[in-house]
Amino acid sequence: MKKLLSFTSGLTIATLAAVVFMSSCKDDKKKNSTPQPKYPMEANISYRVVSVTGNDAKLTSVHYLGEKAELEQKEYKIATEIKAKRKIAKKGEKIHIRAKVDKPATVKLEIKVNSNAAITKDFVIKDATKDEAKLEYTFN
Repeated sequence: MKKLLSFTSGLTIATLAAVVFMSSCKDDKKKNSTPQPKYPMEANISYRVVSVTGNDAKLTSVHYLGEKAELEQKEYKIATEIKAKRKIAKKGEKIHIRAKVDKPATVKLEIKVNSNAAITKDFVIKDATKDEAKLEYTFN
């Protein structure tokens, strides 16, 4: 009889410990989950041509999505931030920056949204008359 009581109380304690452990794990998941952005939303966007390297190439134009449409800057100094505020209507909407150079070169572009980590990418332009560097960002 003593063995039965000992086994039963041990089983009860193990069951209670498992329930407490499992319920605490569910709370951790709720606390650590990243909030999903709600659409429509206002986005603060920062565009940048980080660098142009090779063959003394120069930027001829920079295009980016501004508040309502694509805008162009012909007089642009490398590494200068272009800031824009844009209303993002739905998940999956895209923004971009495009840059053209006068000679073959490597162009590094950057997009930052709401001061979060930037996305950057290098583009190798082999034919300056036909190619351009274009970096896109898609809202999730």
